[in-house]
Order: sequence, then structure tokens, then C-alpha cells
Amino acid sequence: LDIGYRSGPFEASTVLFASRIADPVRVEATGPALVRLANADGPVRTRGAELLLRYRRSPLVVNASYVHLDSTEDDPDGGGRRIVPLTPH
Repeated sequence: LDIGYRSGPFEASTVLFASRIADPVRVEATGPALVRLANADGPVRTRGAELLLRYRRSPLVVNASYVHLDSTEDDPDGGGRRIVPLTPH
């Protein structure tokens, strides 16, 4: 979902998104410098939002943005879901 607004030199945009990966692959450590790819149990669910604010007055353009990301997967040790490692927030 993408919502935008523009009035004079001001512009704002908000994007909401979500995805579900049914058969994800994860990285497992097998040694000090070795890894392998393995099928994960259950789906990975990712949701997020992005906010962009812009001010334009020639020759100046000022941008401000913020992104929030929430990605979870089934915990391989049991006990529900956990945050996906190495996914930026």
C-alpha cells in the first residue's frame, strides 16, 4: 500500500508492505568457518513500513526517511516464533 501527498514544496509518502515466504532457507553453522543451507521449518513473515518526507525549494532539497522492518520465523529450538537473525530492523 502506497500513500502519497504533495503540496507546494512539501511531499510525503508512506508505504506499508508484508510478505510470507512459505519454504524459506536458513544458514546453519557447521564449523568455525563453515556453513550450510537448510530448509527452515515453517514460513517467514515480514511486515514493514517506510515514511519519506521531502522539502524542495530550488536549489535545496531535503529528504528525511524512516524504515521499520519486522521479520519472524519459527524458532528451531521450539517455543513459537523468533526474530529472523541478520535481518535489519
